[in-house]
Order: sequence, then structure tokens, then C-alpha cells
Amino acid sequence: MLRQMWTVSLAALTALGCLTLATAQEPKEAGGQKQGPPKEIAVGLGGGVKLEMTLIPAGKFTMGPLDRGWDAYGNESPRHDVRITEPFYLGKYKVTQEQWQAVMGDNPSSFKGPKNPVETVSWDDCQKFLEKLNKKVGGGRFSLPTEAQWEYASGTGRNTMYYFGNDESQLAEYAWYDKNSGDKTHPVGAKKPNAWGLYDGYGNVWCAASIYGAKDREAV
Repeated sequence: MLRQMWTVSLAALTALGCLTLATAQEPKEAGGQKQGPPKEIAVGLGGGVKLEMTLIPAGKFTMGPLDRGWDAYGNESPRHDVRITEPFYLGKYKVTQEQWQAVMGDNPSSFKGPKNPVETVSWDDCQKFLEKLNKKVGGGRFSLPTEAQWEYASGTGRNTMYYFGNDESQLAEYAWYDKNSGDKTHPVGAKKPNAWGLYDGYGNVWCAASIYGAKDREAV
């Protein structure tokens, strides 16, 4: 049986974002072949509600925006190489209202819908969610992902403006934003995923990662 050593990260926001799960597990020998951690896992929250997680392998990427335009902040430049030294799991979707309800027992969102991302929550609310989630699930440690983990998994380290390329006309296929959202949130997973199989990397709600720091400039 594979030994599980993992931490879970959650991308929080004005809404609450995607979950991440980091693993330090080494591949194991089984039947003469090496077996690593499963590519996908599901964490049960009760009542049939689950958190679906996707494995993101270790690797190296270039962190920071391509230019100092609309998507850039002063502390994100210059672009620099970052190593992700351990694989980790990231939620396939942003945290939904039914997931928040299963953990917290309430739903503060303005745009109601069980599969819609939870929103209208503060940073402190997210910390309380994480605390309750850890107690409820056990076996791992849920936390916010680092900025480096989030950029790596979302595909923003590519040498293109978007993770699907440079053609902005395709944005509506991957994201809900001001031109197609109708000024409201939408059920998660309705648009195309990125190369890792993660949904809603752009749009729907704003996400925030853990505090950007020196380790994000070198290795995680």
C-alpha cells in the first residue's frame, strides 16, 4: 500500500479558490515497476460532496508576467526560474458553495448555486475554513498554495500571454469574464481546462495564494 505524505493547499479569494495538495511521496516498487502517487484523488466531505484533486508533478518554470501590463505587479518582476521540488495535488475546480457548506455549515455567497464558487468570504473566513477542513478530513494539512505553486499549476510560466497561447479571441472558451459572465458567477468546470486538467484558471472569481516570499524566487 502506498504511503501517503501530503499537504493540501487552498487558493483563497474574495471568493475561495482552488485546493492544492502537496506530496513528498517517492515512487514505490510494485510488480517490478515504480508506482508514484495517483494522478487524481477525491477527498470526501460528507453527504456525497467531494474535493477532486489533480496531481501536479515537480518541475521548473519561469515565474512572473511577460510584461508590465495589466497582469503584472511590481514585485513579480523580473521573470526568474523557480523549481517546484515536490509534486503536489491541486483542486480541479475552485471551492464550491456545496463544499463550503459541508465544512462550515453556511453559505455566504451572493450568487447562489451549489456548483458555483463560494464568494463573499474574507481572508479570515478562509483560515477558519482551513482549520475546520483539517479537523474534518484529517490525514493531511490543508493550506493556501504558495504563489509559485499557483503560477506553476495555472500555466502562467509559459512564454505566452495565456496558458492556451496568445490568441485572446479564445479566452471565452476557457474563462468567464466581463464579456460573457453576465456579471455573475457560474458553475465550476464549464469551460476548457488547462494542460494539467485544472478548470477556471482565469475568471469566474478572483483567487489569492499565500504570501509571496523569497522561497517563491528560488524553490518550493
